[in-house]
Amino acid sequence: MKTIYCNLLLASFVFCLTPTMTLKAQTASIIKIGHVVVKNDGNTDISMQVERTINSIDSAYGESYFCFGLNCFPPSTSISPGTDVIPACDIDQSFTGDYKIKDSSIFNDTSSITYCFYDVTDPTNAQCITLLFSGHSPENTYLSDTLVFGSGCVAMSNGGGLLSGTSVNVFPNPASNWINVSYSLDNKDKDAWFVLSNMLGATKIKMKLHGSSGKIKIPAADLNQGVYFYSLLVDENIFETKKLIVDN
Repeated sequence: MKTIYCNLLLASFVFCLTPTMTLKAQTASIIKIGHVVVKNDGNTDISMQVERTINSIDSAYGESYFCFGLNCFPPSTSISPGTDVIPACDIDQSFTGDYKIKDSSIFNDTSSITYCFYDVTDPTNAQCITLLFSGHSPENTYLSDTLVFGSGCVAMSNGGGLLSGTSVNVFPNPASNWINVSYSLDNKDKDAWFVLSNMLGATKIKMKLHGSSGKIKIPAADLNQGVYFYSLLVDENIFETKKLIVDN
């Protein structure tokens, strides 16, 4: 039997470790997206899969799909094929639980979808979130809490400072629907951020980076077509800057 640990957050979430997350929706949007961070707090790599359970969806209103790793899966897929490997002591930020509203003018239902993450070598070691979509959900909700697997890793020290392995990359480039970000940091205790700016230097996206490496999936639909610059910001210093073209 799976052990369930729950915490109630008074904002937009009910979060449990086989948890429950509440995500409220907004009728003006077409797609609602919940972002979840998964951490491997162990000393060996883990291969993760996600299983989706639809608790209640009226097909007249919408449909559910999800993304994990570098792949997105259609409404007909309930278990992610293959696995997403999370290295020891690292964090994966690639998961999104997505809900597509077919007709926002009639969307007055509340839909519930549960996603369970588990280590394929030990399927009983599972943690779950439940996304609840209603008429007031934001387009994107970034859950600050992290699903943690493992009981404490022993990180290898590199003697401090950033080495040549520190990097950030975005693909595809040009980007249309999604921006996939992968990064690595040689010293995971550093304060690091992914920053996306337009040609005028205005910051459009700024996201905290966790762990020594990871992946982030960002929707590109909210960005105008054009040229952008993305940077890895470490301890308030720009480590590197590269160009990104958005063609949506």
